[in-house]
Amino acid sequence: MTRKTIFLIFLIIYLIIIFSVEFAYRNVLYEKSVEYIEKIDQGGFLKYFYFFWTIIYLIGIIVVGLLVTLFCYLINIFFCHVSFLLLSVFIMCIFKSLYADPRPFWDIYLKLKKENANLETPTECDSEFGNPSGHAVLNIYSLFLWHLFISSNFVNKIENNVKKNLTKYLSLVVIIICMGFVVYSRIHRQMHSFNQIIHGTVIGLAFWFTFCYIFEYNKMNLTDFILFLEKWKFIIIPIVLILYGISLIFGLTLHNDKEEEYKKILVEYCEFNEYDMFGKNTAYISSLIFIIIGGYL
Repeated sequence: MTRKTIFLIFLIIYLIIIFSVEFAYRNVLYEKSVEYIEKIDQGGFLKYFYFFWTIIYLIGIIVVGLLVTLFCYLINIFFCHVSFLLLSVFIMCIFKSLYADPRPFWDIYLKLKKENANLETPTECDSEFGNPSGHAVLNIYSLFLWHLFISSNFVNKIENNVKKNLTKYLSLVVIIICMGFVVYSRIHRQMHSFNQIIHGTVIGLAFWFTFCYIFEYNKMNLTDFILFLEKWKFIIIPIVLILYGISLIFGLTLHNDKEEEYKKILVEYCEFNEYDMFGKNTAYISSLIFIIIGGYL
């Protein structure tokens, strides 16, 4: 059995296990997350601290990743980075529409509103479903950048083995801590539950491992990748079209039993238009990404 076959088998098994187990722990972890998040103090320094990690850090790391791959590597590595960035957003949009899971602040605000009619606006305002966490999916690009640039190039040039290993593992620890701040910031800000963070992270890891295999371990260049797409286009194109269809079907229909209650919150307190809520925007975004991917390829 070839290395390629073994990798694909393990990747398929990994994804099957992840998506199967997710159904088992989703509701339990969501309910426990809501109970935990309710007790978190949303004011003070931590509010701004986690705002930084949830937005500025993540945008910064992706921009740095793009710049590094654009100026420090061959064009096929930059192509790979952008491709997986777009593809991860596309897959994230599909699952958000498919699962139609609420964000914690929706249920927290509904509960608190029943207890206090004079309650102010929600802690956050977001009209899209929450599973999986897009921040958790894209957070893996911190690991991508560490692996591609810091570990593979900078660290490997250190001649002393002790210093090399120390630098390698310390830099990895720093990256993981930064990633931890990103995902916890989404919980702290009531935007995601634990299960949504876990789900987003494992999807991101699947993309990362796929990148490592295709473009590094397998030494596939841009020409090889195009030939691969050409060879399997009659399988790849129908799969992508089916996923896109699923995104539209679930994104443009009502599919959450408390959706009307959530809609009242978002219209009254967040001033969202009802046509820009829930899976609709997700379907629009996936359509845009689908068109970009098609044109890009």
